Amino acid sequence: MSIKFAEKQPEKNIFVYRGMYEDTPENGVVRLDSDVEEIAENAFRDYENLTEIYIPKNVKKIGACAFMGCKNLTRVVMEFGVTEILDEVFSGCISLCSI
Repeated sequence: MSIKFAEKQPEKNIFVYRGMYEDTPENGVVRLDSDVEEIAENAFRDYENLTEIYIPKNVKKIGACAFMGCKNLTRVVMEFGVTEILDEVFSGCISLCSI
């Protein structure tokens, strides 16, 4: 399953992912679409149901605190392409086993 919650940023001409808890699958697994180039600051902050995230190679930047407090996040699959990971992205992810 692939989901996308993005908004167009005209000045940069990129899509920025901003997590929306009510639209995330119940199993807590999120696969970002390949047209997403940035995960916004605090996008998934404190979302306890998130267990896995799949980040495609088009994502270049992960904003500060993007996954902070996701205490059930166990796995992050990130394709080669991310060039910038800001402060405290995985802070408080106490179940995180693999990136």
